[in-house]
Parts: sequence; structure tokens; C-alpha cells
Amino acid sequence: PLSNKIKSLTSEKKYDAVQIEHTFLFPYLDSIRMANGYTKIITLHNLEFIRLRRIYENMSISLRKLYMFVLQKRMKKHELSVLKRFDYIIVMSDSDKEQLRANYVKKNIVVIPNGVDTHSIKPAVGSCEKKTLLFVASLDYEPNQDGILWFLDTVYPLLIKEDPEIKLYIVG
Repeated sequence: PLSNKIKSLTSEKKYDAVQIEHTFLFPYLDSIRMANGYTKIITLHNLEFIRLRRIYENMSISLRKLYMFVLQKRMKKHELSVLKRFDYIIVMSDSDKEQLRANYVKKNIVVIPNGVDTHSIKPAVGSCEKKTLLFVASLDYEPNQDGILWFLDTVYPLLIKEDPEIKLYIVG
């Protein structure tokens, strides 16, 4: 399994740092041979306890909502506990950094926002479909579902009213 491969790699060779992406990879932290003194870095694309809280807050009252409430509380406790084992935490927003600070996370927290440097990355020159929008995202992720549904309900009708030739491609 992957955990054995991680143990092997971190036993055989010295690395300066080990970086883990996402909360869901926390279990592999125990597979890293820490005797070599690695700097441990976690990149959190989301704070899962915040994401679960948002889902909970938007649910109608039901047993599922009660379950989500309990899950969110457990995730918060787990996530904040494991973060103490890292030397650096990378988050995508100042809001996430503030949430961690508000929950007494004292580690070095670095904000590296999502996005594209549009000054250094330019679109390819050539033919492209005019009046076309492209939404690329994983649609099994609730915030992406919410985002595209909001766009379709709120923004897209205004765009179509302005120009009926606009096309939208949803890829995910």
C-alpha cells in the first residue's frame, strides 16, 4: 500500500521537506519517517470543518442535518488537532488564515491564493470560439455545484438576455 511506499522512501533518502495536500491525506503523516527531521508542510485548499459547517447551515432540518452537525464538530476537532503536527500551513485565503488563528492555531500560516497570473500567462493566439464561456471544475465537490447553480440561476440569464448567442460549456 501507499503507506509502506512512503515509509520506504522517507527511510531511504533525506528530504528537506514533506508536503501533504488536503486534510484527507492526514493519515499518511504517520507513514513519514520523522527521524530525518523533515519540515512538514500541509496545503489546505479548504478548511474542511468550515466547508461542512456551510453544508450543515444550508440544510433543512432532518436527521441528515443532525448527522452533518456532528460530523462538522468532529472534523473541526480532528483537523485542528492534526494541524499542530505541521511546521507550515498553506491556505488559499486570508479568511482561512483568520479562521485558523481564531481557533488557536499558532503555526506559520502562509496564504497562497488560487488564481492565475494573467500578466505572465497569456491565451494562445489563434482561432477560438467567440462568445463562449467555459466552466471547468470537479462537480462532485459541493462548492463547485453551488457555484455553477448560482451562475446558471443568477448570471447566465442576464448574459443570454444581453446576447442570445453566448454559449456555456460545463466540464467536470
